[in-house]
Amino acid sequence: MIWDLILGPLGAIIGGVALAVLAWITGRQQGKRNERDKRAATDAKAYRDKRKEIDNADLGHGATDAGRIKRLQSIADRAGGGGN
Repeated sequence: MIWDLILGPLGAIIGGVALAVLAWITGRQQGKRNERDKRAATDAKAYRDKRKEIDNADLGHGATDAGRIKRLQSIADRAGGGGN
């Protein structure tokens, strides 16, 4: 009642600005969430592909232990995980 008389047009302006700010903040949060989801999907696909490559790798049945170790090290080197 009295606030309508005092804030009249100013209240509408403040309300409009507040809604615009709220919409901007919500949009940024949603954008960040979408970016995280895309990154997670990309990482999951990379993991799946690498895991499939490792699972399907020919480890040389009948090969010596040294031969198997060499093959596993070459897989790790291609993945960037070879510690040697």
